[in-house]
Amino acid sequence: MNVKERLFSKTKPTTAGCLQYTGKITKDGYGTIKIAGKSISAHRASYQSVYGSIPAGLSVCHKCDNPLCINPFHLFAATHRENMADMRRKGRSRVGEKNHKVKLSESEVIEIRTRYSQGNVTQIRLAQEYGIGETQVWRIIHNIKWKHLLQNNV
Repeated sequence: MNVKERLFSKTKPTTAGCLQYTGKITKDGYGTIKIAGKSISAHRASYQSVYGSIPAGLSVCHKCDNPLCINPFHLFAATHRENMADMRRKGRSRVGEKNHKVKLSESEVIEIRTRYSQGNVTQIRLAQEYGIGETQVWRIIHNIKWKHLLQNNV
């Protein structure tokens, strides 16, 4: 059995048109297949089996946002920057409260910006009150961090 046959024999179709890979899956949720003794991502193997080699410097991305999908019609080659822009456009990036490492809520960020713009509190005081660094306060009030809240900001 050749690579393409091996790859596509380990799939099940979904209602969204995806070909869900049922072979070995990595901890990141992507399928993997061994080719010539080397493990490669199943979606990359699928792309290569249909379109040929992946151009240098490009990643293979999913239009369907399903990491287990190996449907070649759902795959496209893109730069890392293009892939990240696609992720943001689809609302999948971990900005604001979606990021598990954040210390503030969106309402607290708006509150910081509002209070500082009113001129009755310093950045140092805000940092102390919210338990964050002064640099972080500066980045918030100068719209470097939490940019996605700009349209909601006063």
